[in-house]
Amino acid sequence: MKTTIAIIGTGNRGQAWATGLAKAGNRVLLYAPDSETAKAVSEAICLAYPGADIEAMTCSFEAAWEADIIVLAIPPEDCTPVARYIKDVATQKIIVNAVPAAGTTDELCGLLPHSKIVRVAVDASISADQTPGTGHSSYAVTGNDPGAVETIAQLVETIRF
Repeated sequence: MKTTIAIIGTGNRGQAWATGLAKAGNRVLLYAPDSETAKAVSEAICLAYPGADIEAMTCSFEAAWEADIIVLAIPPEDCTPVARYIKDVATQKIIVNAVPAAGTTDELCGLLPHSKIVRVAVDASISADQTPGTGHSSYAVTGNDPGAVETIAQLVETIRF
């Protein structure tokens, strides 16, 4: 059974996560406030990787509800409102803070106390046009649940930004 992963955000990091995860065979739900952007990114990934299981979503709550893992690939200042919005459907799920800044992971732990929060710090040079799987970036994975950290470390290793 495929893992379903919601990617909230379509900036460079969001696109890199979505591309790598779709290429690795996961089901990806991609959300951006501008649904046309999410649709365009999803279509581009499908063109590059025929058979990719990726869907543009029009609501972050619905994407989070359907997902096993939720990746927040959004600016740190957007983490709090998104966490509050998805809180009711994030219980016991792995939440990945993919654009960590000082204090955001701790804040997410407070806002989502029944979720497994994982911080992934990837080399800041990652870009959307970098091909996932080339392994050019370094990263660190930390979090409040050892099993979740291991799961995400394996995903990151698989997609090898």
